Amino acid sequence: MGEQYFLISEGEENIDFSRLISLSPVALDIWQGLPEDSEFSVDDMTAILLAEYDVDAATAQADVAELAGLLIKAGVILA
Repeated sequence: MGEQYFLISEGEENIDFSRLISLSPVALDIWQGLPEDSEFSVDDMTAILLAEYDVDAATAQADVAELAGLLIKAGVILA
């Protein structure tokens, strides 16, 4: 929508779009860097963040863990 990007969990349980996640530009870069049809890990997400931004590993890991937690809670990815 415009300049905003959202992820929506699939399935009937989300018919009311209650699991809609707005992505920041950084979260969008991480999401777009992930492989489409294969499994990925928090380490993979962290590597994308470290490659794209000037951030230390500890901060990147903490930020990615938070993002992954939100995506899991919304049902967008599985733990």
